[in-house]
Amino acid sequence: MSRKRPRNDPEYSIDCPTFNRRDLGSEVLTAQIAFLDDAHTDNECSDLDGLIETRDTILETPNFYSFIGGDVLENALHTSKSASYRTKMGPEAEQEWVFNEVLLPLGRAGRILGVTNSNHSIRSDKATGIDPIQQLVMRTNLELKGIAPLIPYERGGIWVGVTLGKRKNNGKPFCYGVFYHHGWAAGRSEGAALNAVSSIPKWLHGTDVVVVGHAHAKTGTKLAAFEPDWTCGQFRKRRIAAGITGSYMLWGSYGRERGYAPKEEGATVVKLSGKRKEAKIVL
Repeated sequence: MSRKRPRNDPEYSIDCPTFNRRDLGSEVLTAQIAFLDDAHTDNECSDLDGLIETRDTILETPNFYSFIGGDVLENALHTSKSASYRTKMGPEAEQEWVFNEVLLPLGRAGRILGVTNSNHSIRSDKATGIDPIQQLVMRTNLELKGIAPLIPYERGGIWVGVTLGKRKNNGKPFCYGVFYHHGWAAGRSEGAALNAVSSIPKWLHGTDVVVVGHAHAKTGTKLAAFEPDWTCGQFRKRRIAAGITGSYMLWGSYGRERGYAPKEEGATVVKLSGKRKEAKIVL
């Protein structure tokens, strides 16, 4: 049994990300992960049918999983930029809709790898100390206890180690470090947000997949980094799939008023191989 390090050990700082792990099974040779964010379900321009279609595709497809970001909620307050008087259902009904239509069905099927917060979900947290996304995840986990894997939640991005498949030489699984953050860069060009994504592996080593939201623009690239393997005295080349996930917002409202170009809708998907160490971005 591994010994836990003391809390004052500087190598294991209290401000480090939580290490979450999910084993998909040695028999799984391919897995897909959709990053669901920026649905803004209460917004007058939200595409709820598109979100439901993605949910159903995940549920109907073997070995298809998801991460969920906080902007699945519009969470419009009268003090926010959102048009709080032109919403589809209101904040309370919106939370019920996300719970019943997104979190609960995907959670019961064991298809959620992690959830994080966002600028929209922290509106209530800043005003009242109540994080609606965290409370929805806690409520979902009460329903899942003893039925399906509990959903890990972490503020400010979530890191999950995903394992699948089996190596031919030693029978060990292929391991992927997946980091999802809602994001913070949302300029008019996709390059601005993609630059922000590309900076994450510089401070969070061991990642194989890095995806963010917020920019409402489906974009992807491949990064590479050399890491020393001290056991054999060589450098190993790590290939990193980096991307921005799309939104479920029809063009109009805030985007139209501010002159933002329409974007391709829907979730960015990452494919993980259980036959070789390979992660691919699918836009």
